[in-house]
Amino acid sequence: MVHFSGENLTENLVLLVTTVVSLAAWVISFGGLCALRVTGASWWVMIFELLLIVGVVCLILTGTFVEYRLVVLAFLAVSVSYLTSELSAAVPLSTMWGYSYQRAPAGAYSAGYILLIMIQIIWVLIFGSEPHSYLGRFGQHGSNSVQHTSGAAAAAGAAGGFAAAQSHSNNNVNEPIEMTQDKTAYEGQPTHESSGMSHPSMATSPVLEYTERVEALHEYQANPEDPSELSFERGDLLEIVDRRGNWWQARKADGSTGIIPSNYFA
Repeated sequence: MVHFSGENLTENLVLLVTTVVSLAAWVISFGGLCALRVTGASWWVMIFELLLIVGVVCLILTGTFVEYRLVVLAFLAVSVSYLTSELSAAVPLSTMWGYSYQRAPAGAYSAGYILLIMIQIIWVLIFGSEPHSYLGRFGQHGSNSVQHTSGAAAAAGAAGGFAAAQSHSNNNVNEPIEMTQDKTAYEGQPTHESSGMSHPSMATSPVLEYTERVEALHEYQANPEDPSELSFERGDLLEIVDRRGNWWQARKADGSTGIIPSNYFA
């Protein structure tokens, strides 16, 4: 079931500001278009822009943006093309001598579309970048998408984990990064839900509820001497039942469950 959470938007200043500005720009352009009293394809572009903005906001609020990121990028590319074409027709109306009654609405129409183009270029740069890159971190938001790290201590831990993982990747070594805490909490736990045992913190529920999803930044091979660990490939989407500490209880798409090192994920 899809859940809407305003925190996915309000906790990310970049997404919040760009969303508010894009909505304001659309309202300005809509007012200008109404004043110009034009007909035809311009109204389709206006409706397309509204649906695109609303769609992006809904994906962010539901935390499902990562699953549809490529689709959104494709629509953003089409949108920028539409807006540029509309500007080529609107700008002459705002500067044409002898048509002063059209200058104000045409100017508002053009200004709104210019703002929309700027915002959508920013979205392309942010959403088109890898989550762990400099620009990609500005677009990270919570819930079921790639998880953002909150708090100074957590950010420092994630940065250290990424550096260590990158070092292993450069040396083609797949040995697990040593984790110093919380792993013992899951030792002895079942690796499949069919065992009927639940997590210690969820003793009242016979079935684990995986409510979050994260994406692997690097490949990880489980320790063969520890059956509770879970192997995964880079880019795999894993569902998380508990994110406390350095080791998380997770489930892969094939249904296998186990514990994973938290610093291999965004």
